[in-house]
Amino acid sequence: MTPRNADTHEQLLTLLQLSETFRTPAADRVRSDLAAAAHHLTRASDHDSIVAFIGGTGTGKSTLVNRLIGAEVTATSFRRTFTAGPVYIAKSNIPTGFAQLTVQPANELPAKGDTQKLVYVAFDTTLRLIDTPDIDGELVGHHALADRIFRWADAVIFLVTPEKYQMTELQPYYRIAQRYALPALYVMNKADDENAAVEYEQLLTRAGINHATVLAVARDDATWQPLPERTLTTQLITALRPSANDVGLNARVADAVQRFNDQLLQPLNDARQRTNSAVAALETLTGDIVDVDVHPLTQQLQRRMRERSVLYLIGPQRILDRVRSVPTTLVRLPRSMWEWTRTGEFKLAMNDAGGRAQSPDFRDVLIEQFQALQSRIDDVIAQHTSAREPSKWKLPVDSAGKISDEEIGRLTQWLETRWNATPRDTAALQKLMKVIPGGQKLSKYSEAAPYLLAIACVTKGAVLGHIDLLILGGYSAVTWLTEKINDEVASMTRRTNRLIAERYQAMANEQVQSAIAWLEVQAPDAALLDRASAALDRLQKR
Repeated sequence: MTPRNADTHEQLLTLLQLSETFRTPAADRVRSDLAAAAHHLTRASDHDSIVAFIGGTGTGKSTLVNRLIGAEVTATSFRRTFTAGPVYIAKSNIPTGFAQLTVQPANELPAKGDTQKLVYVAFDTTLRLIDTPDIDGELVGHHALADRIFRWADAVIFLVTPEKYQMTELQPYYRIAQRYALPALYVMNKADDENAAVEYEQLLTRAGINHATVLAVARDDATWQPLPERTLTTQLITALRPSANDVGLNARVADAVQRFNDQLLQPLNDARQRTNSAVAALETLTGDIVDVDVHPLTQQLQRRMRERSVLYLIGPQRILDRVRSVPTTLVRLPRSMWEWTRTGEFKLAMNDAGGRAQSPDFRDVLIEQFQALQSRIDDVIAQHTSAREPSKWKLPVDSAGKISDEEIGRLTQWLETRWNATPRDTAALQKLMKVIPGGQKLSKYSEAAPYLLAIACVTKGAVLGHIDLLILGGYSAVTWLTEKINDEVASMTRRTNRLIAERYQAMANEQVQSAIAWLEVQAPDAALLDRASAALDRLQKR
């Protein structure tokens, strides 16, 4: 190769290597064309040509190959579409990597071919022929194989019959053979007279192929035989040599590069840009904030703790109200209060008004909000890309509900613990009762219920006046204990709200990042696209 061709070959190999990492429907065809162009850049113009037979079904390609070889090496049949894959017949094996097909020696003769491999028949002949499948049959795979062999071959024989010489499928191949300066022979098979060959020549002239001589092969039962100048011989085939015409090589390289750019690189660049847009849109979703307030769960506890606080109850106006309403209060005490008075234990009511049953279902709230986030992500992906595999990036929605289960569970445990706890002021007062003369009787009331202690402080004031005076006198000094009760509950409420919001926020961000990571995997690598663009630029400047 010349230095110029060597650089072109290097850039083609770079594109070929990069194309291996791109998985699109068009990638296989693009890789084949790039490899074919690189192959032709390295071939020598004086070596024996690999000649491919190209034609439609029933044109007799396999039969003619056998006649030229002088043996039944490739399978023939009157049935249509009989040759399943390319069959290579030569004395020596085909160059490694030819047509990017695996070469497999024929298991039996005549060889029928394989749709995935290039079957090789070793035969002592000066010819190097490839029998190909049809290009006009119902099986698209046959056409693709024939097209691939055509683009890799050093020379081509177009084979037609009087019934099929006008087939439109061959027209593009005539033009491409000329564009690539590909040596070609045009053969009319199964001819009955001279007119068939002449009409074929006229068709080729109209197609822009001037000075083409159509060779002819008479039908087996024909009384006519072609003139010597129209007879197909092995000498004509062996005389076919790869063209050293740079114009043809340049055209082949240009077509392969253009196909790479149009069918692979540009669509991949567009996909990369759409992915970038989708990622940018998804990143704006990371600010999604959950709005959960567990205050209804703690509101009942605040009332409960205040009612169990002697200092709260012992306020001057409240204590009078309590004394006046003692008979009514005793009658209206709920069953759960009687149980608490009797046992000293109280279970957090699940069905009472104000309990958890009446509070929002935070689990469903988080799950619904997380599903809404996933739906928004779906919309962004659908708007910017064609990727469709939601199960690959979606996190389980139940994970959002788990946040509520865990945090509300901790809060509930704390609430139930505090529910049965004695407030600090009441506990302090109970200890005081045990050391003050006569206070043991009052302490029994306090152990039953703070209500009874408060009432006793008033009703027994004539006997133990110093007790209620002590309590009332200390009321203003220890009011901060009551406020601390409220602050403690409010603090726990805010803490639970914050933890739920923070954990949900982290999960929402994780979901967005999972979708972004999945999109990045689906999209082509930006660095590879840059390398491919650089290689294309070098080829254009060659």
